[in-house]
Amino acid sequence: MTQAAIDIIVDPEFRQLIPPLTPNERVQLEANLLADGCRDALVVWAGENILLDGHNRLDICQAHGIEFDVYELELADRDAAMLWIEENQLGRRNLTLDQLTAVAYSVQVRRTEAAKRERAVIARAAVVERHPVTKSDMEDNVSTKSDPKERTRAAVAKEFGIPERKLRAMQEISKHSPDAVADIRDGKKTIKEAIGEIKLAGAKERYAESRKHGTPPIIVRADALEWLSAQGQCDLLLTDPPYSTDVENMSEFVKWLPFALERVKPTGRAYVFVGAYPDELRLYLNVALPDQVLVWTYRNTLGPSASMRYNNNWQAILYFCGEHAGPLDCHQLSEQWAVHDVNAPDGRLGNRIHKWQKPDALAERIILHSTKPGDVVFDPFTGSGTFLYAAGRLGRIGLGCDKEWEYR
Repeated sequence: MTQAAIDIIVDPEFRQLIPPLTPNERVQLEANLLADGCRDALVVWAGENILLDGHNRLDICQAHGIEFDVYELELADRDAAMLWIEENQLGRRNLTLDQLTAVAYSVQVRRTEAAKRERAVIARAAVVERHPVTKSDMEDNVSTKSDPKERTRAAVAKEFGIPERKLRAMQEISKHSPDAVADIRDGKKTIKEAIGEIKLAGAKERYAESRKHGTPPIIVRADALEWLSAQGQCDLLLTDPPYSTDVENMSEFVKWLPFALERVKPTGRAYVFVGAYPDELRLYLNVALPDQVLVWTYRNTLGPSASMRYNNNWQAILYFCGEHAGPLDCHQLSEQWAVHDVNAPDGRLGNRIHKWQKPDALAERIILHSTKPGDVVFDPFTGSGTFLYAAGRLGRIGLGCDKEWEYR
């Protein structure tokens, strides 16, 4: 059938099921149509005249007056039409594996829903006929593509050549963020990015829940030095300042430390986390010599492997003890080692909301060692608030600031 014989309807819901072309793909398609004409017929739903396949070709052909043919496809209903569109997309070669996975998952869901509808029809007919429905009746009457065996994740993965783990990930994504499924299908994000967003949202939710316990800290948006200059004294300075990888002029930046130490009571202590970089450590040691350099080490996260260097899985903790400070309150001998072996928050487990976030267990350990209930804890580089919320859970008063407000 030619274009003149039919008035084609573009349905927005049908069109959004189709992953869009990239700009380069669109340019190439237009060039091909102008050079060779429209060699493949557009597919429409017979009787409804709704376009099923060829949306981009239709746009270009109408814009340039290019003739095209139309093929009418008989389909039972709107659900069958949407299933056909998505199954047809799985034959496209320009989609990424993640895009194909998103479409295949949607096909699996539609097949499942089609099977449920068919079974409901069979069951209702049996009631009318007063005839008991057996499992065999169901299998005989439900179409092959709606059969439970064909709808399993493994079967769909095998049919479309997609790793089953990716379909499993899509199922998890659809539970938490249905909009992300469409974004993956359209190439706006990857499965890995969507899973990361879900884990981050979960971590933030759990973190928000933890903030409901204990004494809420007072955190303001401010520069560290300006904030410290307006404070009294604290019993504990516990902080994790930006590292040399995030600071333009580190030799100037480290001067915050002597100023901050003046705010610690003679009976108090300070613990300052420092990156595992020799130049950074040297700069800090030049401006304030600690009583001891502690080490926090972790074994669960590593960066890219290096051929000429060892992987860093530790950070230094500069430990300052006031001249009138009492003994450390360590109830376990294993916690009094200079090296603290505590796993880092792990994005793969969904318990990290900040790239330099410290573990709650380490924060609580330091606070318990060096303070008592009611003591004041300062953190002028609050970040996600790990240290101050830990202080609040343990009955201490947490006060802090941060210039950035992304994690508040």
